[in-house]
Amino acid sequence: MTLTRSRFYPSLLDDLFTSFPTKSFQPNYQSPAINIKEVDNGYEMELSAPGFSKKDIEVSIDVNTLTIKANKESNSKSETDQFKRREFIISGFERFFELPEHINHEKIEVAYNNGLLQLKLPLRKEPKSKLKRTLSIN
Repeated sequence: MTLTRSRFYPSLLDDLFTSFPTKSFQPNYQSPAINIKEVDNGYEMELSAPGFSKKDIEVSIDVNTLTIKANKESNSKSETDQFKRREFIISGFERFFELPEHINHEKIEVAYNNGLLQLKLPLRKEPKSKLKRTLSIN
């Protein structure tokens, strides 16, 4: 059970990290939970993605759009199994975030450990680059 705190006023981070429309309206689509925290030198993001390996996950940036996506090959046997109870399915997801202009794209760090994808988004001091690239996961 996920508890969500009700807020009457949106946070500043909601404006900075606005998600694009997703596939969330599709059946069986699951959008992973994410935490975004402001720290002294930038932001830290944590995305819950249990059941995936590093090779299943891709993190990329195109201008100021951060894309996190994962694909997991489904096991055809599990699709024919007769579950008595099934509360989760490990399937793919795709999340988009519009990054603030003051993030240093060249110094973003990405790590994946124990089902948690962690990103460190440092602030930049120099002019931003408009490169499209895929980030490696440590």
